[in-house]
Amino acid sequence: STVLSSVGVGAFALPSAASAATLMNGDLIKASGPAVYYYNNGKRYVFPNETTYKSWFADFSMVRTISDSELSAVMIGGNITIRPGTKLVKITTDPKVYAVTMGGVLHWVESESVATAFYGSTWASRVVDVPDAFFVNYSVGSSVATAVHPDGSLVSYSGSSDRYVVWNGQRRLVTDAGFSANMFQSGNVLMTAVSYPMGAEVSSRESVLSDAVVSGGTSTPVTGSLMVSLASDTPAAMVPPKN
Repeated sequence: STVLSSVGVGAFALPSAASAATLMNGDLIKASGPAVYYYNNGKRYVFPNETTYKSWFADFSMVRTISDSELSAVMIGGNITIRPGTKLVKITTDPKVYAVTMGGVLHWVESESVATAFYGSTWASRVVDVPDAFFVNYSVGSSVATAVHPDGSLVSYSGSSDRYVVWNGQRRLVTDAGFSANMFQSGNVLMTAVSYPMGAEVSSRESVLSDAVVSGGTSTPVTGSLMVSLASDTPAAMVPPKN
């Protein structure tokens, strides 16, 4: 609560009233305390610190206030991780610097030359420390060794005001409407010379780009026969001794 107190200060500015019954996925909520939570699928998710919050939201203008009893009825679902494409992260006990992609997956940036190619000569200013206690909220994926920006990175090119989001090895033009709808921030746009094939335009909100919590994907039913049985080495039933 001490760490989160700085996050909640701005929420007192102009909070809008809400009821737990009217909450929608993606809502920012708080009660009488200063802490702000992200609501998704009936659960509230914690911002570990202000840096994490500001990687997703520029201010506290969208925070909705509910009663203490309503907040306590919403179970905590986990912690929010840094928004993909915004910051580079590290922990104090590990010198490695990581880029972040969807779902809190970390990708080690193998060298300073790669970091400079992606984030410019001031790349170190994008590095933020993740407290050791919250590093377990992330998972580690493949390292970054080639000139391909991690998914979610916002890029622009010299001589043009167009902004793109890198996704699946493509650059997707983000319209002004799409930029606002997905809550992108101009300060996260990177100037680059790395060329990508064009992808589909982003002109409206897309959950894969803007949701702070990655919801479960869809599943495809599989038809056919299924046989279930105990394993042959399953121990026989017995009464275990007390304690």
